[in-house]
Amino acid sequence: MGSDHLPSAVSAKEIDEYVKSEMGASATTERVHQGFARCVTPYELCGLRPGGYISGPTIMQLSDLAAWVAVFTHAGIVPMAVTWDLHVTFLRPAIGGDLIAEATVNKFGRMTQITVMIYVSPDESKPVATASVTYAVPSR
Repeated sequence: MGSDHLPSAVSAKEIDEYVKSEMGASATTERVHQGFARCVTPYELCGLRPGGYISGPTIMQLSDLAAWVAVFTHAGIVPMAVTWDLHVTFLRPAIGGDLIAEATVNKFGRMTQITVMIYVSPDESKPVATASVTYAVPSR
């Protein structure tokens, strides 16, 4: 796990510990820096369809989690930041490896806009899905 320093002084390790304690998430926060988060769900913990395909709900769940973590890179850990909108476009079957979501904050504010690219390891050259996520961030 990375521990990149953030203006809000929240590291990947701190975020990972918070998410796991509050949600019991199977994903790991692997790397963060301001406006970016990389989260990974091991293949063996993914919800699978027949044939070993990673399910759409698993992809949506990791997309939402990575977006939430990306919000933390700007605001610190804000538990009440909530999903306002989540749109996923599935590009190709997700099969064969760990599920990886890389979230990038496009616009931070009360309504934060995030793009998430979803990959399956080891081939991270072509995404299996993309997500557009909007988070409502409470004022502090």
